[in-house]
Amino acid sequence: MPMSSLYLARGDRLRCLGQRGYTHVQDGLLISVGIVGRTYRSGEPVRLHAADAPEYIAEVPGIVDEVCVPIRVAGRVVGVLNVECTQPLAPDALPIVAECAEMFGARLAALGGPPGESTADRRIRHSSQLAAITVTEELWAYVVDAACGLAQMSTAALIDLHQPPGARVAAAVGAIAGGLRAIPAHNWTTISGLVSLGTSCHTSGYESGIPFFGYPALRAAGANAVIIVPVFADGKCRALLLCADGSGAAPGAIQVERLEMLAAQLGSCLQTLRAMDELRARTMQDSLTGLGNRTWFVAEVGQRLEAWSRRRTGQFVVMFCDLNGFKDVNDSLGHAAGDRLLIMVADRMRERLHSDELLARLGGDEFGFCSDRFESVADAVIRAGDITSLLAPHFDLDGVEVAITASIGIAVVRTDDTSPPDAPALLGEADAAMYEAKRHGRSGVALFSDELRSAAADRLATATGLRKAVADDQLVLLYQPVVSLPHGDVIGMEALLRWRHPQRGLLAPSDFIAVAEDTGLILELGRWALGRACAQLASWDQTLNTVHPITLGVNLSARQLTDPSLPAIVKSALVASGITPRRLILEMTESTVMEDVASSHAVLEALKELGVGIAVDDFGTGFSSLAYLKRFPVDILKIDRSFIDGLPDDAEACAIVAAIVGMARALGLDIVAEGVETVGQRDRLTDLGCPNAQGYLFEKPQTADAITEILSRQILARAAQ
Repeated sequence: MPMSSLYLARGDRLRCLGQRGYTHVQDGLLISVGIVGRTYRSGEPVRLHAADAPEYIAEVPGIVDEVCVPIRVAGRVVGVLNVECTQPLAPDALPIVAECAEMFGARLAALGGPPGESTADRRIRHSSQLAAITVTEELWAYVVDAACGLAQMSTAALIDLHQPPGARVAAAVGAIAGGLRAIPAHNWTTISGLVSLGTSCHTSGYESGIPFFGYPALRAAGANAVIIVPVFADGKCRALLLCADGSGAAPGAIQVERLEMLAAQLGSCLQTLRAMDELRARTMQDSLTGLGNRTWFVAEVGQRLEAWSRRRTGQFVVMFCDLNGFKDVNDSLGHAAGDRLLIMVADRMRERLHSDELLARLGGDEFGFCSDRFESVADAVIRAGDITSLLAPHFDLDGVEVAITASIGIAVVRTDDTSPPDAPALLGEADAAMYEAKRHGRSGVALFSDELRSAAADRLATATGLRKAVADDQLVLLYQPVVSLPHGDVIGMEALLRWRHPQRGLLAPSDFIAVAEDTGLILELGRWALGRACAQLASWDQTLNTVHPITLGVNLSARQLTDPSLPAIVKSALVASGITPRRLILEMTESTVMEDVASSHAVLEALKELGVGIAVDDFGTGFSSLAYLKRFPVDILKIDRSFIDGLPDDAEACAIVAAIVGMARALGLDIVAEGVETVGQRDRLTDLGCPNAQGYLFEKPQTADAITEILSRQILARAAQ
């Protein structure tokens, strides 16, 4: 049985006026798509078979044939008549449907043409359109256009009552729009005094202005018939919606009602936009200090940089300020005291801020500063010095005097730079310069230079390549044996991370670990290294069937050691590989452990509960604090190679190594000497009672396959004894 549909165009859609034979009504078809839309746009009848046009009808279950013809009124296409069938249609189906469409078009013309959009339809359409607008100016423009149609008057205007310095025509269209724009603000204030009471006013032909105050000004502008409706938002009269004609015909109550409904919709939209503006403002402001935040700062710097690029006068400067000693305040006095200190710092900086300068809290104890009015770079450096001087007087935190200094990095845009960096890049340059200032002292100023730019480019390239290295399996682990000095047997391995760079060759950790730390990639690298090392140890167990299982050391970074998920990651690697926890030794330097004592202690305790060993690497070069050494759950001390280098002849080096060995024995700790390269060093360590060592004398770092051969030889040697 054929199924027919009748569509008439309204705007960009084809509305369904009737369907027969369908189980549902398909309405609101876009004129830009489908066979129905194609027929409407082209004005040509179409007949399609499912086999010939799968892109149109093959997806509709059961449809075999389809005929679609345009409906015309006075030669203009106004709609479409569509017939679909689950059986092949007769050969004369197309002319029959076309004749029906022609008859319907003629009857439609006799009735005055297609029905217009109803008032209800227009209200719904305006309501949905208004809700989609997020810019006030666009809202004004849309409303005045809609008001003209709803009121059927020639002119419409919106008067914004809350626009400094006074009321103004925010948008106007129509024949007398220019005259309305010329009305002074005080006249609109007079008019709003009556309208804001909630009365919609309409009048016509009163020369004296009675009964509506302000009518003479409107009459002078060319408005003889006027409707003015108040627009309320958040309980206040926010604007006036006005429609006017130059004729004297009085507007009717229906027109007034339509505008009142439009004004109500507009008021609701204004409330929504205001809430959005407030939310946007909160997202641009630091809630603690009241300064702008990083997002605000970058946006403002970007706007100023664009304006400066057009005039190219003065020095455009961005500064990155980092407080020194702030962490100590948080750790000793608590975060509440730290917050008060940040507020005090912000207040001091704000007091000396010039009207054309920007100041923001970028996050933590970091502040951003921008100015485009310095006469020279030297002036910018002097201004940075002023900021550090502001912090010189002690801060009083509940009777505790706190001293704070700052390191400031300065980035300057060269006036001859045809392609200056954008705001984020400029802030990054100032950040890099700040770290340079820190390297030269805890209170200093540094300028971003070409050398720093080159170093930053290298770090970026390294970070980009490192991300690719993880994805492309360019990372490798080498292994260096740990040897028992009394017997010469391999008792353990240390896993050493390397990057097999496609252009630069095999890279040591010193070439990329710092970048990995800065970017957070170290967590992914650490997870990979743990998993791969544990899997390799399990593989050696299966391949070699060792009688005396070796241990495996894996290095941890400071970032990993403060990661609460580290114990879970370690446990996962142990479970996946099946090795016993005591055979995994997690190694970290003294400095790493001491970087964040509280976090490190908690994570180390959790790791110790898993049963893994804990080793302090490079011992003797960091804090060397017996108190902390006793506090942390340490199992092994690895004596730094700088002390081994002096052996066997340097008396001071011998004394230090002897002291470390004695201290370790007293604390019940195992010992490994690092960097052993000569027989003399080995023998002296043996004399001093050091039980274990590693270094080039025994073996350089090797691949897993090479280590397999070394362990195989050791097993064979033991078997031969």
